[in-house]
Amino acid sequence: MDEEKVTTSLDEYDNAEPVDLDDISNKYLTFELSALINTSKLFGIAMKNVIEIVNMQYASEVPYAPSYVKGMINLRGSIVPLVDINERFGFEETEYNEKTCIIVVEINENQIGLIVNMVHDVVNIRQISPLPKEVDKISNKYVSGVSELEDGRVVLIMDTDLVIGMDII
Repeated sequence: MDEEKVTTSLDEYDNAEPVDLDDISNKYLTFELSALINTSKLFGIAMKNVIEIVNMQYASEVPYAPSYVKGMINLRGSIVPLVDINERFGFEETEYNEKTCIIVVEINENQIGLIVNMVHDVVNIRQISPLPKEVDKISNKYVSGVSELEDGRVVLIMDTDLVIGMDII
């Protein structure tokens, strides 16, 4: 991992400004998941956990793994398991397309690839509110909070430790 900057490897993000790691504490990478057919939810993941973003690629199957573990890839000599976040969250399975990508994160010194529908952008989030008590706790067991962006979009903050869990690592 480059100590100075985090950049992406997706073609459409090649011209994006690098993120300064010295000021990464309030930065979140936003991405989209499909909760139901023709609907999507915006999620955020702390940039301190993000290593890189790569295009979707062929994965070697992992025998006896949970269905949401879609296999492993060799990423420059590191074996990285892939987790389909839609399926992990219990959402309907979606077809992979040209916007589908892998967010490679580091959790507890392990690299994991999170398959998401589409990556949006890096945003600055200063305030994260707890989830409303009325919200079903089971459906949000992987979400640690919620925030509203300046443009009015609502971002659900993903708790990577809970999403990954010891059953994957």
